[in-house]
Amino acid sequence: MVSKHRQLCWFFVICMVPFQFLQAQTQVISLKDALETRGTVIFFRHALAPGFGDPAKFRVDDCATQRNLDWRGREQSKRIGNVFKSLDFATDIVHSSPWCRCLETARLMDIGRVKSFEGLGSFFEGHVDRQ
Repeated sequence: MVSKHRQLCWFFVICMVPFQFLQAQTQVISLKDALETRGTVIFFRHALAPGFGDPAKFRVDDCATQRNLDWRGREQSKRIGNVFKSLDFATDIVHSSPWCRCLETARLMDIGRVKSFEGLGSFFEGHVDRQ
């Protein structure tokens, strides 16, 4: 019979070896280098919108019913946009989730025309069909 200590050691080896292999394959590059690489996609959620999830019975088409950016999130959006601008980044279209906090983040970044794209909508709490 294998001791619990030995089982734990094998579990650790089996779980950690693939993780360390993946880490070794990860390459970190600067935002500047990423923006200069053809085909790069920059993806992030939204600036600071305090809280968690959205209120019950919210509607995607009504910002007053959603969790939105606060003043810090608005300032954060502008600062993020300024970083992109400082790297001479410009784009024709910024695709955004239809959630108001995402659209506002993209608009305040001011790096391109913002277009709502339902495919970037939230799957959180089943508000969008995953199929």
